[in-house]
Amino acid sequence: MLTISCNKDQVLSSSNEDLTGVLPIWAKILSSTNDELNFGVLRGDIQYQGSVLLPKQYAEYTSLVMISSEDGEELWEWNDFYPLERQGAFISNTFQVDNILYFGMSERFYGLDLSNGQTTQKLTLPGFYIRSISGFDNTLLVSGYEENTSSGQRIPVVYRMNDETGELEKLFNVPQTYESTDRFNRV
Repeated sequence: MLTISCNKDQVLSSSNEDLTGVLPIWAKILSSTNDELNFGVLRGDIQYQGSVLLPKQYAEYTSLVMISSEDGEELWEWNDFYPLERQGAFISNTFQVDNILYFGMSERFYGLDLSNGQTTQKLTLPGFYIRSISGFDNTLLVSGYEENTSSGQRIPVVYRMNDETGELEKLFNVPQTYESTDRFNRV
């Protein structure tokens, strides 16, 4: 069973002395399988306006839920993953701009509105493997690599999100400076 709780340090008084203890404000069970969360991983601390985003496990799939840190109330639930991620979402590459959370897994890229749980982006980049998502000002950058099918090498690539269309456009390929995949054998 996976239980999530929000705790608060509070001074507890007794007749002899004051003790500091941790009292739960609320607790919530986020697994219907009475087991550990084994279908999904969400790395990092993703918060929006006093609420926190967490994975929620069902018997056959995992979703994301926004939980109020005030009372543990579930504000919304999202499960718009591509079928491959529905059973085992592993979210490690994230970037948040205001209320929009961008995240990616292998070649699939998502945008999620944290204010209401609506999908803002959902696309695939065939043959591309997302390694990091970052940005500055109003520019979102997605970097990773493409597999070169003829040589078997990984080619580093950077995409930029088009502000008008929301599509990811290839910005450039990073020049190869290595003779092999061994990063210490420079040419």
